[in-house]
Amino acid sequence: WNYTVGETAEILLKHKISGVPVVGNHGQLVGIITTGDLFRVLVPLTGVGKKGIHFALLVDDRPGSIKEIIDIIRAAGGRIMSILTSFEEAPRGYLKVYLRMYGIDRNRLHKLREIIREKASFFYIVDHRHDKRDIYEM
Repeated sequence: WNYTVGETAEILLKHKISGVPVVGNHGQLVGIITTGDLFRVLVPLTGVGKKGIHFALLVDDRPGSIKEIIDIIRAAGGRIMSILTSFEEAPRGYLKVYLRMYGIDRNRLHKLREIIREKASFFYIVDHRHDKRDIYEM
């Protein structure tokens, strides 16, 4: 069986185990995938190791809604590191979007929030700095 990183994480979580064997084409044990291995894959995918600013939004579930938000961020000088989406616990007709970005002038963050509020609702904003972590709950 071939499992993706996400499927492997789901198996570990479901069965409350910390690792699974990796078997080669001929049934031989070639390694073990642990939760630590999964974290080493997932952390870079989310961009959390790069600090930056993290927006959690509720947007309309329609074509182009995420692009509109990204265009606003890019116009403000931001560069997107990661985009994660989920329908989990989102009201019907909406989508949860988690954006991590950098390159935003923090003096313009308030104005950027106001512009994005015209297109989406915020759950929270986390501003990761080198020695500081500011959380703005909405």
